[in-house]
Amino acid sequence: MIKLIAFVLPIPILCFFVGLVIGMAQSPDYSTADSARQYVSNHFQPVFEDADDTVVEVKAGTRVYRYSLKSGDLAHRSMGGIELANLPIERHWKMFDYKYVSGALGFSTLTSSVVGIKGMVESGGSWRKAEAVLVTSVAVIALAGGYLGYHLAYSDNPDFDGDAFKKGFEDKNAWQKVAEDVRKCKADREFADSPKCRDYLNRIPR
Repeated sequence: MIKLIAFVLPIPILCFFVGLVIGMAQSPDYSTADSARQYVSNHFQPVFEDADDTVVEVKAGTRVYRYSLKSGDLAHRSMGGIELANLPIERHWKMFDYKYVSGALGFSTLTSSVVGIKGMVESGGSWRKAEAVLVTSVAVIALAGGYLGYHLAYSDNPDFDGDAFKKGFEDKNAWQKVAEDVRKCKADREFADSPKCRDYLNRIPR
């Protein structure tokens, strides 16, 4: 039993670091101008569309960029008031609540399991049952640890002020393309049935 405990206890820690690695690997790489153009395509929001003009916007940190297809102008403004208040504040690891972390990692579950196993042994409970409790508890903790590691490492927040990203993000050709696609989706019924169009049209405020 002691050998089993020594074998399974490091598993949650390993899963936590595996989650960290996977989270970092899955995080989008926004270090190039092309990735910024893709960000515009994936995050734009149609805000106005009529016979004369199509207007789309993208929120970039504390700024909002807006493009008009009719004028070809790309302008931005700073958020304020309710918009700014509704933005989530980024948190560092040290600011995570201890109870949340310990709960996600299953420290309380692990402690209660060890205590339960100790009680089984002292009361003459079967080793097989104690082993099953330990293995099940460690498996749950390992999954929670892997998820927490992934959650901490994954990031979908570009550096909007980075030179390469800003160059691609302010490329009017990219904005023009998405605005034209929105307009085409509204005008062409056959084109509107495509998955891309359904996604674009679903973004239009009702």
